[in-house]
Amino acid sequence: MTFTSVDVGVSWDRDADFDMSAVVLGSTGKIYDDEFRVTSSHRFTPGFALTHYRSGEADTDCGGYEFITADFSRLPNAVAAVAFQVHAFGGLRRVQNASFRIVHIRADGSLGEEAVNFTLSEHATTAATAMVVGEFRRSSTGPEWEFRALLESYDSHASMLEKYGII
Repeated sequence: MTFTSVDVGVSWDRDADFDMSAVVLGSTGKIYDDEFRVTSSHRFTPGFALTHYRSGEADTDCGGYEFITADFSRLPNAVAAVAFQVHAFGGLRRVQNASFRIVHIRADGSLGEEAVNFTLSEHATTAATAMVVGEFRRSSTGPEWEFRALLESYDSHASMLEKYGII
């Protein structure tokens, strides 16, 4: 399946707080440019290729929810991939009794049309406080983008950021 734009979202239990982010990667697998990363405090990239959204304050019934929209046509041609990440705000102590619920990926902005839907807690290790959920890679044969699930767990947010040359 190929994509031109997507929404990627995550929700979590009420007893924790998670942050979702995305990093735009060059051909080296490292961050393309410092401005090409979205987080809850840096909400969009140049040209609004990626935009981060967060639900209102976590309520007592369903926890929280964040999502990132990506319009691949707005990214520079030198961009090779976009990696989507989630990390526990406050580290392991905050997530011992909580879990990610669901990550969804909606293709081409089609309302209700989910291409991928899975529970991250089934894949995370007990010491994991950060995870690269997956990445969209530019196709070598054209302008389309393809999804690859990674589910790479990290013991800290910093170790995950180090992978992409952010720190």
